[in-house]
Amino acid sequence: MQIVDIILHVLLFVTACTVLGFLIKASSTPKLPTLNRGILLLYLLIALEIAHDAIAFLVMKEGVDDDLITLRALILALVATAIYYATKVKRTKSTEPIGAAIICTVWLVIVYAMGVFFVIFW
Repeated sequence: MQIVDIILHVLLFVTACTVLGFLIKASSTPKLPTLNRGILLLYLLIALEIAHDAIAFLVMKEGVDDDLITLRALILALVATAIYYATKVKRTKSTEPIGAAIICTVWLVIVYAMGVFFVIFW
């Protein structure tokens, strides 16, 4: 089951990097389809994160650790904040709030990169 965990961590990392690319592109050229793709992938990140937690808890029988629950809650809060600011860009038709969404996504990329590193080398 270790290979499934590695695949999920890599998939989360690649998805977060793709979201970051879409958001950066949407900040320089405010096109709605690019922003919509980024928002859709942010929702996909939430689904993948929940699926990863469910697989870790139900299939791999990992114990519930308070620190792990806190980390997962912070990750979901970062994704939710990025979604809020990205959708705010759509509502206000201004690219000003996209900076906050990009910062949240950068933190997500860092967290997922560390997750990939720790899963592979730990």
